Amino acid sequence: MSNKLIRYYIINIIYTTIFLIGSTTYWYFNIKGIQDNLDDYNIHVVNEIKLDNLKQVSDRETNSLASYEVSLKNNTLDKKKMMVYIMKSNLNSNLTNNYIKYQINNYGINSLNMDGMIYLDNINSLEEKNIDLKVWISDSYLGDTNYQGYIVVNF
Repeated sequence: MSNKLIRYYIINIIYTTIFLIGSTTYWYFNIKGIQDNLDDYNIHVVNEIKLDNLKQVSDRETNSLASYEVSLKNNTLDKKKMMVYIMKSNLNSNLTNNYIKYQINNYGINSLNMDGMIYLDNINSLEEKNIDLKVWISDSYLGDTNYQGYIVVNF
């Protein structure tokens, strides 16, 4: 082998080693930093809510439904935009979102949209907001009413 070819291979090995060490170091410290700070940048549901055994009622009969109390707290020092979703966990159910109805804080009655978002608001630093949520299945639905879901908060 010629000296030029050996020098070429050694230089390529050195560059590859530097690249691998640099990218691994960058990845490690960024991922570790993200994991260490997850609790500092989090809006969370104070009480976990699981939705199951929803009743099938008409919109006029919602006064008889029990409410879910959702407490949301911003644990950061910054104002955040929060989005609250209802997500279906039994994906094999034929019950689609448009038959899921909900009401927040006794305001208007809505059908769940395709992405499942039910609430969008800004929350100030260290502020806590409470949502009174009623969820039911529309009386116009004719299929299996087995529904299982949960509340997801995103910011």
